[in-house]
Amino acid sequence: MISAEVHNYVERILGQKIYEFGLHDKYSADQLADLCCLVLNQIPPRYIRHNVDLLYAMSESEQIELSRRVTETLFELEARVQSDRRQQERVN
Repeated sequence: MISAEVHNYVERILGQKIYEFGLHDKYSADQLADLCCLVLNQIPPRYIRHNVDLLYAMSESEQIELSRRVTETLFELEARVQSDRRQQERVN
């Protein structure tokens, strides 16, 4: 590992959106993990060391666009998690 301080800013946005939209109450931990993986694989990472670094790495309009893209991708892929046969098989 390069450094424990280095992290993908997209993960932070995704976590915020999951709580903002109440998805943490709607899905199991396994389903949320699947959803996070699906979303994060669709959006290029934005690695930063400290959150303040984002001020220098991205303009405000880029941050807004990234947040919009995370939201859009999250809802597009939510249907895939809802229809996941693996989850249905665990219930049966």
